[in-house]
Amino acid sequence: MTQYFKGGSRTAPTLCFILGITACAQDDGVTQNLGELATQATCNTIEDEPLAYPTGSDRSQCAYAVTAMATGASHTCAAYSNQRVYCWGENYGTSERVGSTAFVNFKFVDLQAGDHFTCAQGTTAGTPKIICWGQNSNGQLGQGTTPVTAVDLVEVLFTNTFGANSDDVIIGMTLGGSHACVWTDLGKAACWGNNSNRQANPVSASASINTPTALLGLTGVTAMAAGSTHTCAIANDVVRCWGNNTDCQSNPGASCAGNIANVSTGPALNATATQLGAGSAHTCAAFSNGTLRCWGKNDHLQLGALDTNHLGPSILLSLGGVRQFALGQDYTCAMSGRDAFCFGNTLFAGRSALALRPFNTPPIMIPEVHGITRIASSGDHLCAIVDHAPMCWGNNTAGKLGLHGELIDLGFSIDPREVGGLIVE
Repeated sequence: MTQYFKGGSRTAPTLCFILGITACAQDDGVTQNLGELATQATCNTIEDEPLAYPTGSDRSQCAYAVTAMATGASHTCAAYSNQRVYCWGENYGTSERVGSTAFVNFKFVDLQAGDHFTCAQGTTAGTPKIICWGQNSNGQLGQGTTPVTAVDLVEVLFTNTFGANSDDVIIGMTLGGSHACVWTDLGKAACWGNNSNRQANPVSASASINTPTALLGLTGVTAMAAGSTHTCAIANDVVRCWGNNTDCQSNPGASCAGNIANVSTGPALNATATQLGAGSAHTCAAFSNGTLRCWGKNDHLQLGALDTNHLGPSILLSLGGVRQFALGQDYTCAMSGRDAFCFGNTLFAGRSALALRPFNTPPIMIPEVHGITRIASSGDHLCAIVDHAPMCWGNNTAGKLGLHGELIDLGFSIDPREVGGLIVE
């Protein structure tokens, strides 16, 4: 039986589940003590894992490296190099859930979170799988049913989604507020979950879609991004969006109202996008020249513009260009080199930035954090992988920042803090 949080929430991280192991215990240790000063070579020998690293004040301990992070509305998850995933914060569902042999030998690839559910992408014996858990009130777990919560970690059902004899292999996924999408190596896409704004399937009038459904008419897909109630894709080198357009988050060239019920429209960007990101009510695209451009709601300058225009300007963060970016409710953060820059509500950019300008544009570098390899954000909290370890800041509701010790009762952390009390063994 896989052990989840005891009770509704925890302020410190605890083991959420172990892929491939049907039983686990909760402990309070952070790392494995080697009894002598650890070196990178020494750490790399732990259980033959290649991504262990020395840590601790005297570098005498080893810890597994964080390979991915995902942030939801009130929870956070991190995947580690030993193929385990840990989560903390609000726990939607029962305190204990039964493990399943379906996940034995699951090899982790990616981790994503929606508002109150989480999915892991990976393979078992070379077969691609997506495993999800959490809230399922809109069918976002892809099971064909809509109970309020899942009773176990479940595999999303892709039954002839792309055709009975399809050779499509899923290569990417994205999670929105309460819907999810995937795309394949042959450029096809499918979505499921909440469809109240046509965000899962623009041509369907169903309020929810309980199993993955192919998006007809959308071909050549190379990237997707799901926001709270809208979705975008790069298809045949063109950005196309559908779903909620109340704040022009789907198409700034259209009327900022209602829903877009087709996959043929999108912003006029006049360039070929390489990456997409979607927040609560705004969207951004990165381009091969290193620039970033955003559209949608701009009440906190999250588009990087000083006016109320729903299509922001092209933004060049630095000579290094944009490597990866993440959007929250009213802010945008992007990586350039191994630093992160944020604009919009700079409550998420560190104390020194906040003291200068609560709503900020152009982008400012997060002064407290360097050596970032990946960032993840939700509505009001932000996390990053910094020197192999998880670091979070922002709103600490339900303990989703994973703060420990004297910070355990804080409702908010302005400065980035390393996640404490995390067990990795």
